[in-house]
Amino acid sequence: MLCHYKKCETMSENNNTNFQLIYHKEDIVISPFDVAITNVAKDNDISVICPYIGINYFNRIASIANSWKLITDVEEWILSHHDEKSRLEIINFIKENKCKIHHIKNVHAKVILTNQQAIIGSANFTDTGIRNKIEISILIQDEKLNAELNEWFDNIWEKSKDISIEELEKYYNSVKRIYQNNSISDKTYSLSSPKSIKTKLVDLALDNLKIPFNNADHEVEERLIKILKCYPNKEWIDRYFDLVKIMIDTFEIKNDDVRISMVIPKNGRRLPVNVGQRWVIRPYVNGEIGMIMPLEYKESNFEKDGATEKSGYFYTNKKQVARWIHFERKDRLIFSNQIIKYWLDAVAHELKKTKISGRRFAHQTLFFELVTNLNYRKEILKRAFNS
Repeated sequence: MLCHYKKCETMSENNNTNFQLIYHKEDIVISPFDVAITNVAKDNDISVICPYIGINYFNRIASIANSWKLITDVEEWILSHHDEKSRLEIINFIKENKCKIHHIKNVHAKVILTNQQAIIGSANFTDTGIRNKIEISILIQDEKLNAELNEWFDNIWEKSKDISIEELEKYYNSVKRIYQNNSISDKTYSLSSPKSIKTKLVDLALDNLKIPFNNADHEVEERLIKILKCYPNKEWIDRYFDLVKIMIDTFEIKNDDVRISMVIPKNGRRLPVNVGQRWVIRPYVNGEIGMIMPLEYKESNFEKDGATEKSGYFYTNKKQVARWIHFERKDRLIFSNQIIKYWLDAVAHELKKTKISGRRFAHQTLFFELVTNLNYRKEILKRAFNS
């Protein structure tokens, strides 16, 4: 437990997890939120994102940290204070700590994090939010999630702005006029800020609502859409995903099967599927498609099946063990049942001898979902091809 005070039962703790709930209980004396925050901040480099900051409380936390950075909505922070004294305190605090504070509009998250742990919740970093309101937070001490949270914070820090003192003064004066005129309808000067987030709601009419999203998926999705645009047309790449789905369904492959990897590259236009160390299928932007085939698939089939001279072999210990066949399919990505059978036989052989894919570290769940979730695929292809 984080709290060592006699009457402070701070957390609902599960010893089998790296997560702990933080909330007030009736008999507490010391705020469990403050206990958790001070434990996180003490002797650490802290990153904070929060829309409303109590300067006295924040200074208290900053005083025990090694260093700090703050992302906030400066406009909302200042506007929320009705008395000029409080607004001036904020202005002076920002001026004194200009290099440590970034502004971005529409901040609503309340997070404090270090490299080792993080607190996420509903409580603002104000004296009232920490001590007197019905709030709930969660302490995270999970290495993978903390790394993702730090990446999330760093991305926002890079996108957000340090604050121009000239703009800050203009904004302060415009807010001052609002309160002097007692008219919230008066327009305020706006500080420079990146574009706000704009997203859509899930279509509840869809049969399958299993549309994936964690905090990293948006960037991957945008990368995927950019890659999809490189292929011949929407129908062509849709058919490629159909082929991959045939493989997944045939062998009842799950997303957590470590024998496969489905990669969306950061650079390049490939969307291959690997089993073990080998591609088993891969599209090419010129309208060709590569497929692993057994040695039983002979050159005599090449002409009628549209195989190209780029075809070759896979080797183990310098011995040919499978073919890699390029099929020309610029117009329509259609294959005979016999070709599909050959291909699946070769895939089956790879699955049988494979324990883990050499590219598993790069596997993207979003790619797997795109193949298996037809509603999600439809939405992504619509966005990629504007149709």
